[in-house]
Amino acid sequence: MNRSICAIFSCLVMLTSLNSAALAQRGYGGMGGMSPSGPQSGKPGGYSGMSSGQSDETVAERPAGEVLQQNPRLSATLTKLLPAGTDLQVASAGFRNLGEFAAAVHASHNLAISFADLKAKIVAGANLGQAIRTLKPETDAEIEVRKARAQVEEDVEGG
Repeated sequence: MNRSICAIFSCLVMLTSLNSAALAQRGYGGMGGMSPSGPQSGKPGGYSGMSSGQSDETVAERPAGEVLQQNPRLSATLTKLLPAGTDLQVASAGFRNLGEFAAAVHASHNLAISFADLKAKIVAGANLGQAIRTLKPETDAEIEVRKARAQVEEDVEGG
């Protein structure tokens, strides 16, 4: 029970800080409409430049490839963790959001799991923890998921 509460709290803290950073980049300065879509709601951003004609969609809901095009620093960080020559747009295709993609990149790198294998499991419907348990059953998937999400948070904060 405590582990679940800690995991939920960690996700909420990450969303809060990431959403604040994204809104600050847009010029809003404060918190606004967070809308996590489930247990994998660590969804960092880096989106800027929303025009007045667009809906006020949160960064958390934006596709990974779209956000990465507008955040070269984060793109460079994630590219370094993928196999040489990997196209970031192709790699991020199929993930529900940037948080899911970036956490998968980190987990793949941390655990020396093939990114293609990890992506295939996630795109087929598994969450990151389930995919890790399937591909590397000897690891503690919960710890690895938390570690990957913390690394994503560091990436987004520029740390």
